Amino acid sequence: DTNVEYYKRINKDWGITVRGNFTWARPEWVDNDVSDKAYSWRNQRRYSLTSIEGFTALSLYTQEDINKIAAWYNLPESQRTPENQPFPTPYNVGLDKVKVGDIKYEDKNKDGRITDDDISWLGNGDVPEMTYGFGFNLDYKRFSVGLLFQGTAKAQRFVNGMTFSFNDTGNSNVFANITDRWTEENPSQDVFYPRLAYGRDADGNLNNTLNSTWWLKDMSFLRLKTLQIAYRLPESFCRKVHIKDASVYALGMNLFILSEWKLWDPELNTSNGTKYPNASSYTLGVNFSF
Repeated sequence: DTNVEYYKRINKDWGITVRGNFTWARPEWVDNDVSDKAYSWRNQRRYSLTSIEGFTALSLYTQEDINKIAAWYNLPESQRTPENQPFPTPYNVGLDKVKVGDIKYEDKNKDGRITDDDISWLGNGDVPEMTYGFGFNLDYKRFSVGLLFQGTAKAQRFVNGMTFSFNDTGNSNVFANITDRWTEENPSQDVFYPRLAYGRDADGNLNNTLNSTWWLKDMSFLRLKTLQIAYRLPESFCRKVHIKDASVYALGMNLFILSEWKLWDPELNTSNGTKYPNASSYTLGVNFSF
């Protein structure tokens, strides 16, 4: 943790103050007094306290993958073995249920099935490892300008996969990036959404909405927290109106943010965007003292 501030009077007209702060913290499980599980990736030791369990997404099933699955099912049942099964059986979904554009997961223990044994601890959680801020105040005669930036790094959040599917409970949102999805016309692996399906129990939703690295998103950001411009009124004017000193100012807060995450404010503690955002505000004011 560090905090630095530096002031310099350049000459009778110019002065500058530069400040910054930085905090780094990684809360890590050293020993949680829990017996080791069968697989090392299931143990939380050495991971962040705020890591979350989930599957490792490899890619989306392609038409070639589906053709391999269909060919395997066309074999006589006696010839269908785990050894020649083309892909692991998805979590709670039969291999014959997956379709092109569904998420394919890593079978960590190589048993031919996606089960809880393939879940591992992922990400740093939504508590950032790094928080920082920096800014300056620049004075010129009676004018001053001040900027303050704040930011975080190494923070991830699982966005709720079910939020992004068309389930039938009536509480889902449709976000602005809805066109960034897998379709037959856009069979890209580099999309935000896998194949979309309607209905909470639809086969695609059962597979595609699991906690996984597919839905683990970087919530780091840099925000212009405040910008203030001020003008200190002349002493002669202040004497005439019988006050000691006065200044007028314009203040803006939360003016813009830079982040890879675009759907909602990454600083909000939400996995589905249902929190009131940090609003931008603009203020004109007068400070005076008698």
